[in-house]
Amino acid sequence: MRSCAKAKTVKRVILTSSASSITRRPDLQGDGHVLDDESVSDVELLRAKKPPGWGYAVSKVLLEKAASRFAEEHGISLVTVCPVVTAGAAPATRVRTSVPNCLSLLSGDEAEFAVLRGIEALCGTIPLVHVDDVCRAEMFVAEAEAAAGKYLCCSVNTTILELARFLADKYPQSGDLLEKSRMCVSSVKLEREGFEYKYKTLDGMYDDMIEYGKALGILPKNVKAPKVFRRSFSQPKMPASGGVKTACVTGGNGYIASALVKMLMEKGYAVKTTVRNPDDKEKNSHLKGLQALGHLEILRADLDDEGSFDEAVAGCHYAFLVAAPVNLASQKPEAGTVKRVVLTSSAAAVVPSRPLPLKGSAGLVLDEETWPDVDYLVTNKPVTWGYCVSKVLLEKAACRFAMEHGINLVTVCPVVTVGAAPASKVHISVPASLSLLSGDEAALAVLKGAEALFGAVPMVDVDDLCRAEIFVAEREASSGRYVCCGLNTTVVELARFLAHKYPQYNVVKTDV
Repeated sequence: MRSCAKAKTVKRVILTSSASSITRRPDLQGDGHVLDDESVSDVELLRAKKPPGWGYAVSKVLLEKAASRFAEEHGISLVTVCPVVTAGAAPATRVRTSVPNCLSLLSGDEAEFAVLRGIEALCGTIPLVHVDDVCRAEMFVAEAEAAAGKYLCCSVNTTILELARFLADKYPQSGDLLEKSRMCVSSVKLEREGFEYKYKTLDGMYDDMIEYGKALGILPKNVKAPKVFRRSFSQPKMPASGGVKTACVTGGNGYIASALVKMLMEKGYAVKTTVRNPDDKEKNSHLKGLQALGHLEILRADLDDEGSFDEAVAGCHYAFLVAAPVNLASQKPEAGTVKRVVLTSSAAAVVPSRPLPLKGSAGLVLDEETWPDVDYLVTNKPVTWGYCVSKVLLEKAACRFAMEHGINLVTVCPVVTVGAAPASKVHISVPASLSLLSGDEAALAVLKGAEALFGAVPMVDVDDLCRAEIFVAEREASSGRYVCCGLNTTVVELARFLAHKYPQYNVVKTDV
């Protein structure tokens, strides 16, 4: 700019800055914000918090301000252009930033794809402009006599999901990085021992999820969708000669436990279930309804209250620990009737410890032999590390206790669990699986987190999970741990399926 001031012939200086000088603001919570030329990134906050990319954003803000001061002091006509992510071909044979970012969904470049994800997390969108339009805009503000100040240059706001769908449709020969699972969560052990999944497609898993989502308040009730009722699979009753067996299910007001209680009763079991407060009518209303199916006893128990599970376990053939592990060494002699304990853990206890690359990890199989590295997780603290560690420690502690007390223990590790259940309140998996339709950002973050964790979005229908738990309880030869997974998909594949099957909903698109 000093050279421009010396030249005297320069009528206008065009400074190419970046949209980073606009987007880094702490007040952008929720949806509907519009970033324009009046927006300025918060330098003090960036310096204090040092989030990813903070140095670049600060440098652009300081650059603009320094240039403006110099221009004012030296009588220079200065106009600043702030382009967003810039795409398109140019004469340059080497590029380092935006072009590799934009092509990372096809190239599989892990580092560049991380930048693209970072931009979406930062802006709530992927703002794009073609390099030709940037050049035309720069010449326009140079030649327009009235041009002044700062100009944001952006022609399209999209998302990674929308971009991935577009690339998959337009360039199918290139494949789609996000369309294919990088890993497979395997349920071969269960199937090899004779278990058959009834829901192995997205269509089957979602056939009653929409109405369930409406009932739970996750989806709006005023959106019309075809009511598809789940196929009915009859559960064989236990023969009268064998007598009625009794099962204990802990945490009966939970999502999975409520479905398991229902299925056991449909099979002719007498069921005891535990809750913290049997008098809580709101949380336990579904259990009162299930009592119409047969014998269901609702008992008070709390993990913090030693011995509170004794009554629930006494006289039971099987104990299903869905809420958490409990001390089954009851002082009552009837507790010796428990033939098998089935512990519901999580597939978080079979994930790899370290993040997997976007390329080169396809074909990896996660199964019962896979365990996370607890020391690595505790040291490096990646996302969801605490949950993974807790599930590993839970399983190992339960195994030690079972060996010490002669308990026949089998562990089931379900993946993301979907489908309708009697419970009227659910947390995590159902809102996450419906988040592409509901627009719930926090729930969508859980879904994306599952994909980052597993290299896929592994799913199982809650009915299949309950059938699997009963299967391993009743099968005498069952032992060890069992991964329970009906299919492996991705966020993009799921978005494509939902957009096609439920066009009346808008699959999530974030636009700032």
